Amino acid sequence: LLQHLYRAYAAAPGYLALLSTLRAEPALQAEARRSNERVAGAIAGMLVQVAPLPPARARRVAFIVSETCDAVLHAALASTPRVASELVNE
Repeated sequence: LLQHLYRAYAAAPGYLALLSTLRAEPALQAEARRSNERVAGAIAGMLVQVAPLPPARARRVAFIVSETCDAVLHAALASTPRVASELVNE
């Protein structure tokens, strides 16, 4: 999944600048968090189907995964192609 997202984001001119702005602007940080929470909701739905986790815990784990993926994508986009490949393929 990270590989596909990285390729899509890397191909979008100005995406790294936009992502950096989202992280830096307090008014937009809340929207970025809501976006990650929506992704976490989808991940949590999958988790409860494959793992014996209570829904609340699945949601917390999914949010951690979503935030981590966001951080890895940001680091990959700001890196050289070699480092980016290593990050998204880890």
